[in-house]
Amino acid sequence: MVRSRGADRSEYRTHDAACGMIVRMTSVQGLSEDDFPQVFRAADTTAIEGRRQYMSQTSLRLVLTVAAAALGVKAVTIGSSRIDWAALAASVAFFVALALDAFLLHGKPERAWYEGRALAESAKTLTWKWAVGGNPYPKGGVMLDEVLLFVDDLKALRRSSRLEALAPIGGTTVTQAMRDLRESSLSERKEGYLKHRLEDQLAWYSGKSRKSKKRANMWRYILLALEILGGVTGLLKAGAVVNIPIDAVVATGMGAVGAWLEAQQHDQVGTAYAVAVADLSDARVRLEMAQDEESWAQAVNDAEDAISREHTRWRASRSQS
Repeated sequence: MVRSRGADRSEYRTHDAACGMIVRMTSVQGLSEDDFPQVFRAADTTAIEGRRQYMSQTSLRLVLTVAAAALGVKAVTIGSSRIDWAALAASVAFFVALALDAFLLHGKPERAWYEGRALAESAKTLTWKWAVGGNPYPKGGVMLDEVLLFVDDLKALRRSSRLEALAPIGGTTVTQAMRDLRESSLSERKEGYLKHRLEDQLAWYSGKSRKSKKRANMWRYILLALEILGGVTGLLKAGAVVNIPIDAVVATGMGAVGAWLEAQQHDQVGTAYAVAVADLSDARVRLEMAQDEESWAQAVNDAEDAISREHTRWRASRSQS
């Protein structure tokens, strides 16, 4: 899941024709994904791969289950052979679904997804706090001490994670972009953080909340259509209009749709993200009002805590599903 957009610090020169002077303008921007510590990028990659495996294998397993039910509706023989090829294909589908279930139970890609995302987002929160001078990394100390404190906190975060392995991605802990942003003025850090962290998160959560609610409604309509179809086919079978057990296939499809909804959790995600938008909107007011290093450090800490609360809720809901 990518939640940050940004670029590096850019410098522009313009010529003031009236006085013949070169005016230097500096625009401090946010941190790109490559500007974050190695632990973030490794955890992020692990989470993305874990989610890809879990969703693809879960969807394939559900499709195979419905296909197996459909193949069992009517026997299919070829020539004088007594082999029911449809039943054989259904058996193969069930065995493949069983193999996928076994892999999901043993490989636990969903755990790599949940734990990797939790570690990546926690590392990103610490990184933004350090880069812009938020608590517990306020400006004013010796740079070496500030770096060592941040490094120790990332190590503690990694040790506390339940993630068994990280993607083998190299890199450094404190990147040059992080140092440049931290060494910039308060007004530059404030501009960079508001634009490339807070506003970015607000846009991301708002968009995802709307999309999740739309998808939840779409799957509800599909489930409703299947329920209607199941009722109609059941009546047709009861009236001896048809003698094919289509209702059993519909019931299997309904179960697959319900399982997919449970895996996606569109309703829960949409609601959680809407709450995050409200929390971040409140945090933006305090960030904009901060006028000195002390109030700024606390405002950044509060904003990142709001983001962390959403991550904690997300991780808890996924772990319990």
